[in-house]
Amino acid sequence: MVLTGRLLLNICNITGVRNISSKARSFHVSASVVSLFLVTLPARVETLLRTSLRHHSDSESDSEVKDHGVKEVVMMQKPELSGALKQAKEEALYGLLVADALSMPVHWYYNPDDIKRDYGKWLRGFTAPNKKHPSSILSLSAVDGSGRGTEGSTLLIGNIILHDKLKYWTGGSSTHYHQGMNAGDNTLNAIMALEMIKSMNMRDPELTRPVKEVRGGVLEDYVQFMTTPGSHNDTYAESFHRSFFKDWVMMEPHPRTADELIKFAEERSKRKMTQKPDSQLGVIGSLVPAIPWILHSAHKSEKECAKETVDFVRLTHPVPALLPFVDMYARLLHAVLNGHDLKTEVLKVLSHSDLGGPSKRQMILSLLDKASRGELPQRCSTGSVARSCSVQKRKEDPAILRDNLNSMKVAANDAAWA
Repeated sequence: MVLTGRLLLNICNITGVRNISSKARSFHVSASVVSLFLVTLPARVETLLRTSLRHHSDSESDSEVKDHGVKEVVMMQKPELSGALKQAKEEALYGLLVADALSMPVHWYYNPDDIKRDYGKWLRGFTAPNKKHPSSILSLSAVDGSGRGTEGSTLLIGNIILHDKLKYWTGGSSTHYHQGMNAGDNTLNAIMALEMIKSMNMRDPELTRPVKEVRGGVLEDYVQFMTTPGSHNDTYAESFHRSFFKDWVMMEPHPRTADELIKFAEERSKRKMTQKPDSQLGVIGSLVPAIPWILHSAHKSEKECAKETVDFVRLTHPVPALLPFVDMYARLLHAVLNGHDLKTEVLKVLSHSDLGGPSKRQMILSLLDKASRGELPQRCSTGSVARSCSVQKRKEDPAILRDNLNSMKVAANDAAWA
């Protein structure tokens, strides 16, 4: 899904965006490489958004002491972060925003040839999505929960979330998942990641709050964001959003405070982790809520960072088989953020037995080698020749590219240094 666009951007050797720093590109590459692994599972950013990656709580465990019903919050010592780590976190966020906006038009394109057929060439800058999508199954997707097929009477889409988007879910076949978005816009998932970072800074400005408290605050702000009409302009919400709100809406009254939501989410996760897994949740989208927590905990040990990341993702993606991959990705990005060589760390991950061992490692390396030599499809192989050769060439406006990149850079800079 997100995998398709981001990975193709790397494989197709994007050359139109030359102002992205090497570290931002490194983040993009590491996410794309790990995306290849997760596929084996049943698998405009707000302009000048003033968020923060302020570097949070140093606790490994939840620090609350109960005494006769009174909750005492144990404050942590404010950590000192190096300039290099602050810069790496800023550039990682920048990379996330750029990669998401660049790949947005071709999310869920399963056939690379369809990209050239629909857009006339490989994407080399910010592009608005077509109204139609060759692989879209949006009209089949459940509007009342995860997966496909609507069964219940409570419509989440158009009622609880995505308040003005139901018409696109029920309006016929081949509707683009990001219908109506503009060139350079960020998708719901990227904006959600930004909202999580914004929440962390607002609730923990001194970087000393317990992890569980921050976690509950993030959930409170997530629910507020998702249930507020007009909070974003995307058309699609992945199954993990729909599954979460299907269970949330069944609670009376609906949990809304941090304490209520952390209790709800933990109980829900515990229950679902013992049930038959929802295969629609074992997907690349799990890295979206993971990334803010990796950035949040990057100053801690690799073990602490991975644990805190997994502890949150299990609340949004309660699938046991998925969590080892989230742990693996958290350790990879943590290492790169802390100055380790990207290629070396990726090769370590490629050697992991959970990823298929030596044969899968060799397959990935072979694909990357071919991509570096430009050995990619040079013609469309789907649809009729007439259709594939009659694509209208699109001219990209350099001003759009420049303005969007500048907006994202400012947002990432503010987030890391505010």
